[in-house]
Amino acid sequence: QRVRRLPVARRDHQRVVLGMEEGVRIVSNLNGVDAADVTIGMPVEAYVEHFDNVSLPQFRPRRDA
Repeated sequence: QRVRRLPVARRDHQRVVLGMEEGVRIVSNLNGVDAADVTIGMPVEAYVEHFDNVSLPQFRPRRDA
């Protein structure tokens, strides 16, 4: 397995600890929101972002929230 450099972080790209309803916590990216607008308990949805040779799960604010 090789380490790959991912695209440069964007302003609307936050690293967060997500607590899942099942009790699991994961560190991931929360995209599409400025840091000042991130709140504890914010509903999010998962999606897959495709980079050069790797696809990674990402999160964004839930659209129906």
